[in-house]
Amino acid sequence: MNINVIPQSVTRLAVFETPLKKLEFCCRTSYKSQGKIKEGSDLALFKLIFTNKHLSVLEHVWIYLDLNPLYANTELGKDIYFDCKEIFETLMYHPHFKKYAENGPIPGSFILNLRTLVELYAVSFQENWLLKRLVLKFFGYEAYTMITKNTTLKEHFLENSYAKESPDYHTFNIVTNRAIANEIVRHRQLSFTQESTRYVDMKKECNFIQPDGLEGAEKIGVWKGLCRSSLNTYIYLRESGVKPQIARDVLPLSLATEIVCTGTTDMWKSFVKLREESGAHPQIRWIAKEIKKYI
Repeated sequence: MNINVIPQSVTRLAVFETPLKKLEFCCRTSYKSQGKIKEGSDLALFKLIFTNKHLSVLEHVWIYLDLNPLYANTELGKDIYFDCKEIFETLMYHPHFKKYAENGPIPGSFILNLRTLVELYAVSFQENWLLKRLVLKFFGYEAYTMITKNTTLKEHFLENSYAKESPDYHTFNIVTNRAIANEIVRHRQLSFTQESTRYVDMKKECNFIQPDGLEGAEKIGVWKGLCRSSLNTYIYLRESGVKPQIARDVLPLSLATEIVCTGTTDMWKSFVKLREESGAHPQIRWIAKEIKKYI
């Protein structure tokens, strides 16, 4: 049996039509089910992950708020101010929150990701004027009613000039091997969704990435032989009724994996600084240099 050897790749994800559509793409990376994306499938999948409390995928969308125009609104300013103060006192030391400008004791502009937004609402801020409108704006009405169990609010009142998807973050789709993926996820300030060997059946499609520095036909042949042998063993176990999550233990670290990674520009600069140094592994150095092109 021949094995599929593929190169590493780094792709910056383009802007999606809605946050839910981006969340669906990222979530389906785990199951290699992007082919199931169709009209309305984003909402259906969101209902599933929200019901099962698999909220990590929500970290792949960051939002930006400039609340100074709201503070200036004489009708809303006072209520907004105290609602924001309540939130910021909770968020002050949260890793997925970043302030840009001050407005008295609270920031006038800031960014946070959608998981932080949903968890803030769910934990203790169900009556917060601002949070309810943010959830409605970025998730849409049907998802909003599911998150808040509220059907009375149908307009968000938050214009794009001060409530929009943040321009100060990046999401990359990285294809690498399992060993390098293990190094990437050590950067815990970033957010990750990775192809799952528990649910993806490698019998249907299995790729490998050749290690950098492995030269010479004989050495490469030995490596390919190991990959081929492990894949044959995996297929035998699967055909014997063993589940993917058990059979996967025979596969090598050279196994290719797809991982979606999201972080702010500052987070990615920190990643690049650490991983492009000469002492880093050659394959993660290549990834860092590709990411550096975008930030």
